[in-house]
Amino acid sequence: MILVLLLLSIALGGACGLTAFLCDYGMFQSLVIYAVAGQLPFLLAPLMGPMLGIFTPSEPDRTQAYHPGFAPLEAR
Repeated sequence: MILVLLLLSIALGGACGLTAFLCDYGMFQSLVIYAVAGQLPFLLAPLMGPMLGIFTPSEPDRTQAYHPGFAPLEAR
């Protein structure tokens, strides 16, 4: 049972889940809380990136194929 909780903490929360497991020694509620907290940076990055200018490209993305029904952005 302890091994299963350890594997779950690593799989669901990464370092935060592992830390929760080591600190709380298998208390499931804390494991779930820290597993979710371990995912928060990955969940918030797409929301915070544009505000901080991290994911804003300096040039238009020309790698995307244009949809036949729409003109390219440069032509609008």
